[in-house]
Amino acid sequence: QILVEGAGQDNTNGIYTRDPRKSCDDALYGTGANWEGYRNANNAIFSFGPPGRVWEGWRIVTSGHVRYYHAGDANGPIPEGQWRQREGGGHGGALPLPTVTCLSGVDVVWTVVSASPTAQFKTTTAQSYSEEQARMAESSLSLGASYSGVDVSTSYTTSVSRVVRSGMTNTREETCDNPCGSDRKLFVQQFSTGSIMATPECGLVTCVPYDAPDPQCPIEYCGGDLLSGCQCCTSLEFLDPSFTGQRPPLCATDHAPDWAPVDDDLMSDCVYDTCPQILVEGAGQDNTNGIYTRDPRKSCDDALYGTGANWEGYRNANNAIFSFGPPGRVWEGWRIVTSGHVRYYHAGDANGPIPEGQWRQREGGGHGGALPLPTVTCLSGVDVVWTVVSASPTAQFKTTTAQSYSEEQARMAESSLSLGASYSGVDVSTSYTTSVSRVVRSGMTNTREETCDNPCGSDRKLFVQQFSTGSIMATPECGLVTCVPYDAPDPQCPIEYCGGDLLSGCQCCTSLEFLDPSFTGQRPPLCATDHAPDWAPVDDDLMSDCVYDTCPQILVEGA
Repeated sequence: QILVEGAGQDNTNGIYTRDPRKSCDDALYGTGANWEGYRNANNAIFSFGPPGRVWEGWRIVTSGHVRYYHAGDANGPIPEGQWRQREGGGHGGALPLPTVTCLSGVDVVWTVVSASPTAQFKTTTAQSYSEEQARMAESSLSLGASYSGVDVSTSYTTSVSRVVRSGMTNTREETCDNPCGSDRKLFVQQFSTGSIMATPECGLVTCVPYDAPDPQCPIEYCGGDLLSGCQCCTSLEFLDPSFTGQRPPLCATDHAPDWAPVDDDLMSDCVYDTCPQILVEGAGQDNTNGIYTRDPRKSCDDALYGTGANWEGYRNANNAIFSFGPPGRVWEGWRIVTSGHVRYYHAGDANGPIPEGQWRQREGGGHGGALPLPTVTCLSGVDVVWTVVSASPTAQFKTTTAQSYSEEQARMAESSLSLGASYSGVDVSTSYTTSVSRVVRSGMTNTREETCDNPCGSDRKLFVQQFSTGSIMATPECGLVTCVPYDAPDPQCPIEYCGGDLLSGCQCCTSLEFLDPSFTGQRPPLCATDHAPDWAPVDDDLMSDCVYDTCPQILVEGA
């Protein structure tokens, strides 16, 4: 739909809807010839053409006369903003000039508010909408709803309408705190109404671990609790029944955490895969502190592994042991052992993840470790990820600096760097690992924070390349960004290997040298050669080696 408002010729104002007799399959559509595609309640026409006039382009017509116009491509988008008055012939529409806006349904999106544990945000209220914005929001609601651009079911559309209208009538603004702490990103579910990005309630939030993907579903369908980060969906009933594209993951059964996507081919139950190294710190018994690495004599294929029997999987530099078992004791579970005695423990499943956070002191026998209690953290390599900062053209973000890291976080980051790097969880080459280490360490020593603007404009999403170091999500530079069109996939490669320019959205890779040579999974698309735009993927199944295909004709000149 199209909203025209503010025109001096009043019958050209209003909402223009599709003429049911017209189609983009019409022979004249997109040719530059006259094509009358929309009409308003006053029978004013919104059309394109015909060529050969000074007001050629998109036009607003009444009584057979062009009143206002805007030059534009017959195949291009509707030109938004202020239009022009037709000149000559005495038929131009009266001043003031109209403003034209394209309208679409309400889109439900997740937005990163902040990685700062002290960050706050405010709800939108009735006062957030001007009279014009309220009209536009109502028009958007009349067009239905979508989730991240995907059509949704009738029942979920009704739910969206109820939430948005509630926010439009609420008069009390709330200031909302960040419930996520320092080890997760705060995502807020917002509603793009075509006029403002609405945040009706404080409670529409989730907390996403730094190395996890963005939330997968609307908040009503999120699996797990607040801190799970909405990594899977309890149901897919929010999708339109006709949707045939890739679907978000349904939550796993009780053989895996409820936030883990169901992917039996990729999920590993081995603790060495989920927790390559373990950091223990703050324990009163000092020789239990430090980084625990895999005991090279142990394996997840051991007969005792995962059975609940005694299995000693990790050791630190002081020969303290990180183990599981044995059953039948009050401190059964994961344990920290020195000199044959359990010092600290945490109840847990022999097949489950390493329990992180604060552990307990062994009771009885006089062998419990001294207070204070230790804190246990799993360490893994640095993961390079793309994160959506905002869809707002005025959004800003800040770089991390040396001051962003506490002494403890800096140690954890160094440990992560020692374990190598990955890109979106996929192992990378030695050369790219070296590049990642250089960028992260540069950010850890830089002392000047920068505030970064959004270069993407209003028709693209701003993605920022970040580095999950196990302690914080690092953003070392302003320039590690790309601008992804709303209907395009997420960026395909690390920024050093992105094809195209800033506005291409990194939809293909100039090289796959960043991947580990042993990687055998699905690969991202390579950019095409110069016979096609540099963002077009190369499809080896479609490419031909025949010279008649690659060179249909040959020009010889200058001989």
